[in-house]
Amino acid sequence: MGNWVLLYEDEPNKIHLLQVELEAAGIEARIPSEEVAATMPFLQPTIAILVKAEDLQRAKTLLADFLKKWDEAEDKANDDKKT
Repeated sequence: MGNWVLLYEDEPNKIHLLQVELEAAGIEARIPSEEVAATMPFLQPTIAILVKAEDLQRAKTLLADFLKKWDEAEDKANDDKKT
């Protein structure tokens, strides 16, 4: 049983997609306030995602890749709106 540490905090949509990415890579991820975020997102505009301390370095690498893809997708969506 490892210690859980904060990896990242952001809007629920982004965190849930990140959780899928992490778990697909074999990294267990926990969202401690998931129930509140799912049922009343207006009360909790940001939520945290935790990973086990021993997975932190690997998770940080995946997080960087995830955020890069997220930014690219947002840029593409913004470009599509302009045309």
